[in-house]
Amino acid sequence: MPEELFATYGGLGIYRLPEISSHVMQQGPRKGQALALQFGFYVPFPELVEAATLDQIAGRRRVPQGLTPISFEEFERIRRTGGLER
Repeated sequence: MPEELFATYGGLGIYRLPEISSHVMQQGPRKGQALALQFGFYVPFPELVEAATLDQIAGRRRVPQGLTPISFEEFERIRRTGGLER
């Protein structure tokens, strides 16, 4: 149920209840339900990494709110740019 998803994940600041409700299944065995994804490797960066910088590092256009495969080296460079050092 959308209300349950919002209660569990609403604090992430991504979706509010109206946006979650817009994804509710309208028919079928999951009628009235919506899908939630939790990203286990989410780590906030201390520094902003702008989209243009991501494009420069990855060397290609990203798909907004989509999945883009990157190399481990690109991942590490993005982390460093965002202020995360290991």
